[in-house]
Amino acid sequence: MRFILCVTSVLVLLRRGLLRGIPMRVAPLLLLLLGTLQAHADLEDIQKRGALKVGVYEDFWPWADKNAGLDVDIAQALAQHLGLRLEVMPFVAKDDVETDLRNMVTKGTYMGYGPADVMMHVPVDLRLMKEVPEAVIIAPYFHERIMYGYDTEKIPDFAGPESLGGAYIGVVRSTISGVVLLDLDKGKYVSQIKIYDNAEALMKALKTHEVAAVLATRAEIQAGVSDDSRYQLLEANFPQIPGKGWTVGLALKADNKALDQAVQNAMEQMLTSGEMAALCKKRGITLVQP
Repeated sequence: MRFILCVTSVLVLLRRGLLRGIPMRVAPLLLLLLGTLQAHADLEDIQKRGALKVGVYEDFWPWADKNAGLDVDIAQALAQHLGLRLEVMPFVAKDDVETDLRNMVTKGTYMGYGPADVMMHVPVDLRLMKEVPEAVIIAPYFHERIMYGYDTEKIPDFAGPESLGGAYIGVVRSTISGVVLLDLDKGKYVSQIKIYDNAEALMKALKTHEVAAVLATRAEIQAGVSDDSRYQLLEANFPQIPGKGWTVGLALKADNKALDQAVQNAMEQMLTSGEMAALCKKRGITLVQP
């Protein structure tokens, strides 16, 4: 808003001749300078506040749940690199990421919550940036994909749902994993599918032998059972799911160039130094860089 007012004021003053000695052809350069100053002002406002506000998905274990999880760990490290304390802003996912970006990055919710300075776990997708041009997605930090996790003592030669026999496989409610598995082979395995409210409950079901296999993200499976060699992972391939997986990064306002650069520098340092891998390892997750 302050930038818009500054631009408008400069143009009016130039037209009225009140900025004498500054020809109209210089206006683009002057506006560019104002844009640079505004970007720095936004970062300076955050520094004066002393806190980095970071939006994280709520009920999103192992990434974020009750202000804890890997995304919170990464956000904490990012804030420290920037010389700030962390202020976590959990939020409930809406029906699409575009709405999440508007609520947590560019505008805030209609109830006055947000926006945050940075939003975690945003798919690195050009389509999203075209849909919400006021936001920019930067600093890819994790590559994810859908996989099977299975109990080798229950199904030693697991190769997919066709290997279940009379065993059960679990999925999380309202996820792409659940949709594709329920629809597989025209619903052939529906009677053998158990549905759970969240990934933490799903992985507990695998470890307590309610199910012999799960279909979930690699991070969810590793966070749940990586401490027990009894459980193994297997790549899952479905036409509806990107075969090579997807990459997530951070989102922030597109016009905050100074914060953009500072965040990218910090995240790159965390990746190259091994700090990011160490944070993942503490959660039982293997970092797969984009």
